[in-house]
Amino acid sequence: EIPLKYEGKCIALVNETIVASGNDELEAYKRAKILHPQKMISLMYIPKKKEILTFSNNSTKNPNPFKLKFLPF
Repeated sequence: EIPLKYEGKCIALVNETIVASGNDELEAYKRAKILHPQKMISLMYIPKKKEILTFSNNSTKNPNPFKLKFLPF
């Protein structure tokens, strides 16, 4: 389970362990790379409770039919 302090943040993981966080992916990645320069780093955004994830399928205009978007509600 991910602690509430990461809501609205990007987290960096090494071997499924949170090693850093930031306000965006680049910040989290840079912090993690300093601590673990030789490891593969995974990034994940942790939405706030009042955000929802939406999918839109617009395959006629976009070769990737699914766009991810976080919307406040």
